Amino acid sequence: MDKVYIETSIPSFVVARPASHIISAARQLLAIQWWQTARHQSQCFISDIVLLEASRGDQDAVEKRLNLLKGINRLPITEEATNLSQTLLGRNTLPSKAREDSLHLSLAIIHEMDLLLTWNCRHIANPTILRQIRKVVGDLGLTMPEIATPEEVLGTA
Repeated sequence: MDKVYIETSIPSFVVARPASHIISAARQLLAIQWWQTARHQSQCFISDIVLLEASRGDQDAVEKRLNLLKGINRLPITEEATNLSQTLLGRNTLPSKAREDSLHLSLAIIHEMDLLLTWNCRHIANPTILRQIRKVVGDLGLTMPEIATPEEVLGTA
């Protein structure tokens, strides 16, 4: 069974009010479909950083996100993950404003996840950035998890 790190954008899309923008609406539907079907085929993990991000914003949405995440295994934020995050930021693979995104990646790497599932295509599921991150991670002798969106995992891409 694959170990999947669920980044915050997934529960955010699952519980969000229906979007009027067609791409956002499609992402919502795909996130819901993955959550309802494919999630049960994996061993799922989140972290305190996911809970922190899920706790921000509209209180009704916060409550829905946190309820959705109840019972999901939590990965500890270790010193090793924090150090890797700082290395990724320090080598300019990610902008400094992407500190939390760097920590998501680092946690998935350090805890040897098979997959990091995300809709964050700006800093995580971004081929240009991932190429740089893979090089840094490889140079450190670590293994990179697959990074994918629900669309890719469900095979609808």
